[in-house]
Amino acid sequence: MDSSKTPRGSLRAPIRNIGILAHIDAGKTSITERILHVTGVREKAGNVDDGTTTTDYLTVERQHGITIKTAAVRFVHKGVLFNLLDTPGHVDFSAEVDRVLRVLDGAVIILCAVSGVQVRTGFIATGCRAHHIPRIYFINKMDAPPDTHLRRLSLEWDCGSDRYVLVSCFVERRRERVRKQRR
Repeated sequence: MDSSKTPRGSLRAPIRNIGILAHIDAGKTSITERILHVTGVREKAGNVDDGTTTTDYLTVERQHGITIKTAAVRFVHKGVLFNLLDTPGHVDFSAEVDRVLRVLDGAVIILCAVSGVQVRTGFIATGCRAHHIPRIYFINKMDAPPDTHLRRLSLEWDCGSDRYVLVSCFVERRRERVRKQRR
């Protein structure tokens, strides 16, 4: 990360370690890139398909479009220094995720509206509960068609004692695509 993007005095700021967790291809790295863009760390969000992401820095990660090693990026928001940890989603790298759970202050668990809830998601949620990690569940890829995503997600997965609120937002690319279709 470019240290010029970290405000002076941030070493004295409270620190929060936040993990981005999910099964493979749920969009963890893409969400991380959007967060880095919105917080001003990056002028433009990187793209997994183009190999321009901040957190997938290994050659093999860029070639295959998957995260293999957890990568940490930092930014300051409202006086708090956030260490954002983009984790692998493939089951072969479960040990990497288990190590990350030990240091998290909070987690964003990505649920994929297209592929639904995978077995790995349940293991991640269980690990977060075991470590008493507060979590936000974020449903990604809502801009893709069919209209049964929310129903499928709610039928496929029991959140246990976790409370959840369904939130939807439009991705800028989707709006641009819709505008172009109307022309």
